[in-house]
Amino acid sequence: MRKHPNPSGKSNKRFIGSMKGSLVYMSEDFNEPLEDFKDYMPDDNYIKNREEKTSRE
Repeated sequence: MRKHPNPSGKSNKRFIGSMKGSLVYMSEDFNEPLEDFKDYMPDDNYIKNREEKTSRE
């Protein structure tokens, strides 16, 4: 990784928590499944059957 000179003269060194508070906005549906991948995801029946199978064991 190439470091660029910092005109303020302060250190460019990274540290834990240095990006804290930098995320300004995240969509409400950020964790929702994407329509583009729907063909690759299990359907509701598969999930229900899987849950029933694991609860019997």
